[in-house]
Amino acid sequence: MQQKSLKRIICSIIISTLLITTLTSIALANEDELDPEVYDIDSLEAGITDRETNMQLRFDHEPNAIIIKFHPRSMFSGKEHQYDQAVDQVLRWGFRYESIDGLDNSYVVYSEEFDKNPNAVMNRFKNNRFIEYVEPNFILYPDNAPSDPNYRTSGRTYANYINAEAGWAIISDSRVPVAIIDSGYSGNADLPPANGWNILNKNPNISDTNGHGTRVAGTLGAMANNGIGNIGVVWNANLIPVKVFEGAGATAANLANGIIWAADNGARIINISMATPSNSVTLRNAIDHAFGKGCLIVASTGNTGSSPVHFPAGYPNVLGVGGTGNGTTRWSGSNFGDGLDVIASWSWTTTSNANGVSVSGGTSIAAPQVAGLAALIWELAPHLSNVQVMQLIRDNTNRADGRWDSQTGFGTIDMGKTLAAAQALSGGAADDPVAVDTTPPVLTLLGETTINLTEGDTYVEPGFTAIDDVDGDITHLVTVSGEVATAFTGRYTLTYTVFDQAGNTATATRTIEVAAIPAANTPTPERTPPTISQIGSNPIILHLGGSAYVEQGAVAKCNIDDDISHLITTSGSVDTSRAGTYRVTYSVTNSAGQSASVTREVRVLAPTETRLPRTPFNFTVNGKVNTTTSNTITAEESGTVTLTVTPANKTSGRVVITNGAGTEVFNQTFAGTRTENFWLDAGVYTVTGTITEGNGNTNFSMAFLMPEVLTITFAENEIPLAAFPIQANQSFPVYVIPLTAVLILLLGIIIYIENRKPQLTKPKK
Repeated sequence: MQQKSLKRIICSIIISTLLITTLTSIALANEDELDPEVYDIDSLEAGITDRETNMQLRFDHEPNAIIIKFHPRSMFSGKEHQYDQAVDQVLRWGFRYESIDGLDNSYVVYSEEFDKNPNAVMNRFKNNRFIEYVEPNFILYPDNAPSDPNYRTSGRTYANYINAEAGWAIISDSRVPVAIIDSGYSGNADLPPANGWNILNKNPNISDTNGHGTRVAGTLGAMANNGIGNIGVVWNANLIPVKVFEGAGATAANLANGIIWAADNGARIINISMATPSNSVTLRNAIDHAFGKGCLIVASTGNTGSSPVHFPAGYPNVLGVGGTGNGTTRWSGSNFGDGLDVIASWSWTTTSNANGVSVSGGTSIAAPQVAGLAALIWELAPHLSNVQVMQLIRDNTNRADGRWDSQTGFGTIDMGKTLAAAQALSGGAADDPVAVDTTPPVLTLLGETTINLTEGDTYVEPGFTAIDDVDGDITHLVTVSGEVATAFTGRYTLTYTVFDQAGNTATATRTIEVAAIPAANTPTPERTPPTISQIGSNPIILHLGGSAYVEQGAVAKCNIDDDISHLITTSGSVDTSRAGTYRVTYSVTNSAGQSASVTREVRVLAPTETRLPRTPFNFTVNGKVNTTTSNTITAEESGTVTLTVTPANKTSGRVVITNGAGTEVFNQTFAGTRTENFWLDAGVYTVTGTITEGNGNTNFSMAFLMPEVLTITFAENEIPLAAFPIQANQSFPVYVIPLTAVLILLLGIIIYIENRKPQLTKPKK
């Protein structure tokens, strides 16, 4: 009975193991098939997102990192299981990731595969129905310019550009919390004590090894009347340093984390003295989060001396600050255009992280002057909203007419004029009528909302207007996001956004369809998938320890794009130090998003040695003295030859061996039976036997054993993990392998226990 029970247990375990292995094989076999419930297959194949991805990849971004934001799970009633699987594939089974605190369902995901084939990876994620957006982790650089001896004048010169002394006559101190999102904060004798947060290491260590953050902080809040260095815009400031980078710049994810942390930890003003030309969704979401909590965000416009304004200054709910070198006109290095609100002095005598004083320049230095002015405004009139503070700064510049232009925005900030206006509002309360406006402005697009163009056309903006029932014409405050690349076919979307003074928002979108140029008098051929073929043989047979694998590549053609071999990507590797079967796959995608692939098999074979029996040759010479006989022998390999000569009674014989060139290589006379061993190189030889002594008719025989022949054969030894590698993003249940190991261990334990039980002996009758 025990033996039957044990057999049943063993059979059950074997069946379970086979079942799991079968299911695993099915999962592996189907790994490349995309579920249409999860992926938008048509859009993926049509390459709808290719252009967007190409545009994003033009900007600097963190290597091997992308940002992914999932839609809320609540959107997918009845498909929660598929949603969870999609999240699991990205976050739990496939890649290293970090969540972006404060932005729900948003993650920075890391993989070396992203930079190897970024379009394919990002487009697959973008067409996942459960994912809201995917973008590179853009890098933002400090808008700092080097110190210049021509600008090393007294600090008063720069302060006069913004009429600071008239403002300080009204108010100079503020306890309004101002976050400096930057490289950290090295407090010195000229800076107020401050506590903040290190986003990189998630600790309060905000030490500034770069120096940029300390210079920005000194511009905003260096203390006055202490006999040290220079003074900031606010003489007694309440600073919250937030460290988001140490090297050349900050990633969009770290900056977004810093903005959200500041907004959630008491900051009322957020200064960002860095910029990127890329319109990052992650960064915009963080800005919206902070703005929605009532924060005023101030950012520098960029130092490339070009248009448009960089982000985040380019967002409509951010106060974009450029620089001036004389108090009236734009500094040549300051970015300009839509999104520029005001300008401030591009230079300031400020503090350094080495406890010194330096003249620093750039829009990085202009931004904290405006952030400091905002802190003084709120100190006077705390009931104002963030939008009202923004508008107060715009309305009270050095320009009397209130107009906006692309070079200087609304003009250079005027601290005296602005703080006088704030002082007039200082008796207000949170429920004053000025804060009651809840009606959004009316944003109207001129021209068609859908515009059809052909490749190569120039897109001309038809224009727009924005009218608010309280603020009047605010067309100059409209920002446009999006890009139209008329060199490529596709659908492009422009988004128009405007805020009124009370913070009410209006948006509109315009679609631009860019069609391909049809061939003259020739119907456009129907696009067919590309063809791809390998160069060289398939399979390739290599020997273990032999020559290395040399990639031979492939060629690809398309009926529209012609030769697209340069677009081929290669995946898979060959390890000639391990026997096995390897696969190298060549893939290509044409401009329509249609793909093709072909796989080459490379077999690395392990050798088996075989020693063949030595080849015999036997000859006999018959006759009288001087009788001669010639024969041919072959040595297949170089080596030792064994010759045994057996003469008849009283007979002697001579054996002569010559090579193919006629050169004698052996010559001996045998008077009796004898064996000789000698060396022959591989080749064909002539053996001549001559009877040298004997009575009448006689004979002698020659028996040759040729050199030993060694043969090496190669037999395939399949290695399953080399032939079928488990990809990081496939939906493969990772618990299968550990579970199989557990079952095998369990089998061993059961057998051990059964063998340890005492055997019952049946009593004899």
